Amino acid sequence: MKKYLFLILLLSLTCAFDFADLYYRQRIAGNIIVVHKKQKYLRLYKDGAVHQYPIATGKNTGDKQAVGDLRTPEGVFKIISVEPSAHWAFDFDDGRGPITGAYGPWFLRFDGPWAGIGLHGTHDESTIGLDDTHGCIRLRNADLRELKDRITLNYPVVVLP
Repeated sequence: MKKYLFLILLLSLTCAFDFADLYYRQRIAGNIIVVHKKQKYLRLYKDGAVHQYPIATGKNTGDKQAVGDLRTPEGVFKIISVEPSAHWAFDFDDGRGPITGAYGPWFLRFDGPWAGIGLHGTHDESTIGLDDTHGCIRLRNADLRELKDRITLNYPVVVLP
């Protein structure tokens, strides 16, 4: 009996996430990126095809409330710029100093109230699948390159809890 209840619960959760994708795809008319923070994946919908990538999100759960709260913002955004970031450095305060390439090859910047939030790569792909960022959505570098080549400026992005 417990097995059946577990399977029903799992199926209903899966359907709920698919319905959220469907809702936003219909609302925004097709081509869209949908980020599932809790499940740690991003889906790119483009011209009838679906591409899914594993991600890392903010160290703290919940919707972003303030600069520095280590949360990934939720809501509807668009990509306003695609910036080369291979030369950017970031200091993770781990005693190693600034790490060049910490953002991977590209930074896909979001619009909205939170400056500096977007999609980017990483220097440490072992962090993918974790709550590990300062608020951005982190992808493996190969996945980021593929995603970057498939989107355009103003591409809609929905970030779900």
